[in-house]
This record gives sequence, C-alpha cells and structure tokens, in this order.
Amino acid sequence: MSSSHWMHGFGGEPKETAAKLKALNFDTVVAGGDDVIRAVADEGMSSWLYDTAFRLGAFDDDDHKAWDINGKPCVWYGSGCPTDPDIRAANLETFANMAKTAGISGVLLGGCHWASPADGLDTFLTCFNPKTEKRAKELGYDFDRIRRDVKALHDVLYAIRDNPPTNRGLGWISQPIGIAEWLAHHPGITAWMSLRRVTSTEYSRDISRILKGAGLEMGVYIFTPSFAPLVGQSYVDLSEFVDVFAPMLYRNYPVDPGSACINWELTKIPRDMGIEGTDREKDVMTAVLAIAGLSGIVSDRKIADINNAVPPAVVGHETRMARELIGEKSKLIPIIHMNDPVMEETADLVKGNGADGVSFFRFMDGWENLVKPTITA
Repeated sequence: MSSSHWMHGFGGEPKETAAKLKALNFDTVVAGGDDVIRAVADEGMSSWLYDTAFRLGAFDDDDHKAWDINGKPCVWYGSGCPTDPDIRAANLETFANMAKTAGISGVLLGGCHWASPADGLDTFLTCFNPKTEKRAKELGYDFDRIRRDVKALHDVLYAIRDNPPTNRGLGWISQPIGIAEWLAHHPGITAWMSLRRVTSTEYSRDISRILKGAGLEMGVYIFTPSFAPLVGQSYVDLSEFVDVFAPMLYRNYPVDPGSACINWELTKIPRDMGIEGTDREKDVMTAVLAIAGLSGIVSDRKIADINNAVPPAVVGHETRMARELIGEKSKLIPIIHMNDPVMEETADLVKGNGADGVSFFRFMDGWENLVKPTITA
C-alpha cells in the first residue's frame, strides 16, 4: 500500500503546480482559493483548508490575552486566551464559514493548544487572567492551588541555574519517580495541565461538530506525543472525533519562535533560565531530555547543538508513539519540515513507524527537488 503525501501551502500558477504535485504522487493539498481548489480537484487530488483556533483577530487588547503567573499579558502564535468567550465565539464563526467552502474534503485545525515551552518560560506558564480563573472554578478546579503551585514551578526553574531544585538534585528530577514525587507535593501542576486539556479538547470538539455537520473531515496539527500534554492536547481524547492527526515533527526548524518544533521545545526554557554556557548545562539538558523521553535518542547535551537539530530517530520515535496513542481508526499523517538536509531519512522514519503518509511544511521555492527523494509510488 502506497503512502499518502500532503503538501501544506501552494504557489505558482495553480494548474501547473497541481500537475507537478500529482506527478510526484501527492494526493492532498492544504491551501485555499477557488483557483487552487479547482486545479487540485482537476488533478484528482483532495483540498483541505487550515486555520488556527484562538486567533486574537479584532480582540488584540490585554483583557483578551492570556496572563502569565505575574499578571503580564502575553501572546503566542497569534493566540489570545483559550478560555475567552469572545475569542472562542469569533473563531467558531470563522470555522463555520470555512465549512461552507465548495470543493474541500476537510479542515486542519492548528493552534488549538495553550502556550508551549518554546514560547518561553513566562508565556508557557499561563493563564492567570480572570476569565481563566472563572472557567476553572466552573469546572471545579482549585484555582488558588493551581496559582500557588505554578508559581512554585516558575521559581524553581529560574533558580536551577544557581541552586538545586527544592533540595532535590537534577539527577532525581530526571527520573520518572523523581518527577512523580515533586508533583505529589504540588498537585496544582497536574490540575493546571488538566485544565488545559479539558478546555482545549472541548473547543476542538465544538469545531468538530461544525465540520462534521457540513460533511467534512477534521484534522489537527498537533504537538508531538512528548510535548502535547504540556499544551493541553490529548491524543487519546482527540481520537474520539479527529479523522487525521498531523504531529508536527519539525526537528531542525531554524526560526525563533519555534512553537511545536522539537529542537525549540527542548531548548527555549533552558535558555530563558540562563543555563547555556554554565556548568549546569549538561545536567539540565539531561533532565529535560529525560522528561521528554528522549535521553536515549538524543546524545547531545549542549543547548546550541540540540537547538540546531535533533536526530531523525526522534521523528521515528514520536511517530510510533502517536500511532500507539490513537490506535488504527484515525489517519496518521505527520508533517515534517521540508528544508531538512536528511529529509529522505526523516520521511522514511515517518513512513516506517506506523504513519499512513507524510505531509510537508511548507511549500517553498525548489520544493520539487526537496521532496523528490522521499516520494515513492
């Protein structure tokens, strides 16, 4: 059975580009525009659209933004607070209008998550505005406990450069039982993660109802299994209604901010903590990699080296974990960064670890030469 090949983005003259994609065994294009959709259909390929979940749009003011643990408004990926009813209503309307587009097969949902480690430590530890507090209490969470324990995590992480974390060494914290022990003393952290998961999932489900009601499939650009729980994304929860999972397996993304990019997710917070170049760098990165489940795959321990790129084997590992989490009922089409110097190996590791195909991010000049080595009939 041949693999499915998806392209995120489009360029050039529609008919010409569509014909080239078809000739290279692409079957799906994620891009809008009537001319593009028509050209893609004429070549027998499927068209999907894409949009983000919590776009600020007209609500670009502090009241609609997420607030960090110190009450400072912050933005990631153009998103406002995921619990803000104005933002949610406006974006649901956007997806409802998108679902009316003729000639499409589905919609890929992006940005349906909370801030990640790659967005920086203070931004990651959100949200503490009154709207999130109100929603948390409606759902039965002890928000005061969440606030206390997230503040404790914030303070511990900033102190690691100079002091062991709360009398526990990094060697202990880098073990699963060490993490479990720390969390047992700070249950507000797991409640904070749960609140993120519940609110993100319920909103994704709302979008699913809109798309399924229009006879469309729903896909999601999702964080890798190693990071998804930190941003409120649950493969298991989403598998109840998501048709296509597209884990973002960008191992060498070159630009900051690198939200969802594995190299940035591993290195941004250690840099914010002031670890790079200190005598604690190796120990901290060993702990970070252990927490992510990647210490046996990533041998580098310098922030700069990891930030440059993680090994292709990480992509294979994350693909395999994703398949185990979602089972067989949903399609698994991981998306990889097109400008990867060893993209053939990276794509093969996607295809060889349970994926139904591979998607490429994103359409760029020279795309034919970049993808050609990875495409097989």
